[in-house]
Amino acid sequence: MKINLQLILVLVCLHVTVAIKKAGFVRIPLQRMETGLEKLLRQGADIKLIEGIYEMARQGAEGSKLVLKDGKFVPTNDTLPLYKYFDTEYYGMVNIGKPGKSYKMIMDTAWAYSWVISSECPKTSLPCAVHESYNHKSSSTYKPDGRVFNISNKFLGYMSQDVFLVGQMNASGQVFAELTHLPWIYTLYDSDGTIGLGFQELSHNATPFFYNFLSQNRLKEPIFSFYINRDPTTTRGGSLFFGGIDPKHNKTAFSTINVNSNIYWQFAVNKISVVMSKKSQVDVCKNGCNALADTSSNAIMGPPDEIKVINQLIGAERIFFSDRYLIPCTQEYKGPKIVFNINGEEFMVKGRDYIQKMSYSGITICMSAFRPASPGLARNTWTLGGAFFYQYYTAFDIANRQIMIADAA
Repeated sequence: MKINLQLILVLVCLHVTVAIKKAGFVRIPLQRMETGLEKLLRQGADIKLIEGIYEMARQGAEGSKLVLKDGKFVPTNDTLPLYKYFDTEYYGMVNIGKPGKSYKMIMDTAWAYSWVISSECPKTSLPCAVHESYNHKSSSTYKPDGRVFNISNKFLGYMSQDVFLVGQMNASGQVFAELTHLPWIYTLYDSDGTIGLGFQELSHNATPFFYNFLSQNRLKEPIFSFYINRDPTTTRGGSLFFGGIDPKHNKTAFSTINVNSNIYWQFAVNKISVVMSKKSQVDVCKNGCNALADTSSNAIMGPPDEIKVINQLIGAERIFFSDRYLIPCTQEYKGPKIVFNINGEEFMVKGRDYIQKMSYSGITICMSAFRPASPGLARNTWTLGGAFFYQYYTAFDIANRQIMIADAA
């Protein structure tokens, strides 16, 4: 039997109307609920604990993980679930402001600034029309900054300050950019902004998000770690663990790689090999190169001529007028392995890792994760995204400037 929702609503309204007319009034019982403060006092809570809670509220930290001792914050750790969009973006849900509004934010180790689209970005602009936007007038914890934000005349806006709630912990007074203009290509992205997890030196006029966490004594250790979910049937992209390493995600001991840059999560690579068979391989980066970790995307990017060689060897063909390569989906389990030699250790990327499946309306195409680097990247530098990190659990140690990699559980 088909249920007519409109008919049900009409009948409910008629019933209420008849009841009102029949009785002359409607009584809606109200029940006084015990306040949080009353409950704490009734349970004999220490006054320092209550003072700590009110300090959290004063800083706009409602909903934060309550880890207090003697009325003060105790360093802790927390996990932020990550989501993926067509295997090209990995983002977490972040609340900004008070009352908080949730945004899809890319967690980006190749970037230090944090930004979100501003409500002042005109809706006549497609990138602004299709994304959530931040309205600082709606937040009681907003503070103006006023400095201009301009990256290559493509990302334009101004700096602001507000509370960021990530997972169950907050970073108060976070300086970030409100974007009033961004490139049209961002229309194709699912995320609303970016959390920069790069080094302080990459952000010239704002304290990066993770450093803000550390300065407010929120974390046990100056480490964050990524687990990327390889299951193609789910939008669950993995997790980002703040304040240390989550032991459930690694099944081997960690290999430690020293960072060789003051700006990026960059390290030395001895050689990259395309292993065709036990007796045959083709090397690129033959004399060594640098690679920087980029958790914002799935791509592995490098010098165009070497990327061309790799794509030819794995059976991918370039899309006309594009920097992307199509690859037969059958190569997922038949394609050659790509081996990165780092510190004398071999880190392997398999076909199922570097083949990016996209399905829409019953149609599936496969694309190579290997893409030519942008002209602005140094000649002998690669960027390693999700396709490299799929098999690994990766930790980033800001204090010691090290990256730790283990096989993912």
